[in-house]
Amino acid sequence: DAVQLGITESFAPKLPVICDGKAVRLLLDIPDQRKNSLLTVNGDLLPFRCHQSPCAVSVILDHTEYRNIQFQGSKGFQRVELGLHAHSDRVQLSAALYHTRFADYIYLADTGVVEHGTPVRAWTQNDASFSGAEAEATFHLSHGNSGDWDLRLFGDIVTAKLDGHGTRQIHLDVPHGDHAHHHHADLPNSGYLPRIAPARLGADLRWSLGNWRASAGATHHARQDKVADNEAITAGYTLVNAQLAWRADGDDGKAWEVFLDGRNLTDRLARQHTSQLRNHTVLPGRGLAFGIRAWF
Repeated sequence: DAVQLGITESFAPKLPVICDGKAVRLLLDIPDQRKNSLLTVNGDLLPFRCHQSPCAVSVILDHTEYRNIQFQGSKGFQRVELGLHAHSDRVQLSAALYHTRFADYIYLADTGVVEHGTPVRAWTQNDASFSGAEAEATFHLSHGNSGDWDLRLFGDIVTAKLDGHGTRQIHLDVPHGDHAHHHHADLPNSGYLPRIAPARLGADLRWSLGNWRASAGATHHARQDKVADNEAITAGYTLVNAQLAWRADGDDGKAWEVFLDGRNLTDRLARQHTSQLRNHTVLPGRGLAFGIRAWF
């Protein structure tokens, strides 16, 4: 079925987009409760028009966005995915590899131009490819008088690159008082896309006994050095979290829970590479939260 998407964030073009895709999935049953899947998707993004002025400039805290968004025409994507799922009494495992190609992918490019002391970024589009992998495994370690113990391991990685060659030139008219400053910038048609999440690798140990449950885990976010032109590298970091809770279930699905959560227990300095404000803000430091939750 067709799905209408509305991008309403203040920093993004307000573009109503109709996405109509078709998918064919092939499932192959293998003994011992293992399954492989091959998924191919071919989709079309139907023509769309912008419902705002052809050219707009926004100042977003640490940068200026230039939008010359006269995007029209037919867009499309192709996706291939290979997945594996296996489970037994003690282990559950899932993994997937995927590759997606987008025609005229829309993204926010760093132009290298600086105005009002802040960098200028421009909404533009080009062909792009995303390749990635993700995996998760849960091991049921113990079940008995001491409670249920589970260990979960997970990880994911994605690489996003432009599919073209050479460069293209764009022209920028950035307002400055009662006049405009004219700039031009050469944008690459190849290389990495900006603000792509780095690889992650993590582990959680979970315990439950009667009304009690607890967990502790760590997630490592790798250093992101596969960056676009004029984009800074973001250092890696590891976040350690823990939780303890006691839950009481009532009638008709009602329940309440007392909890104690600990976040970033090692108090690491962490910046999200996907955030446009990462040069000015960091993720919260060490924190403890105590509270009561209710379901009714």
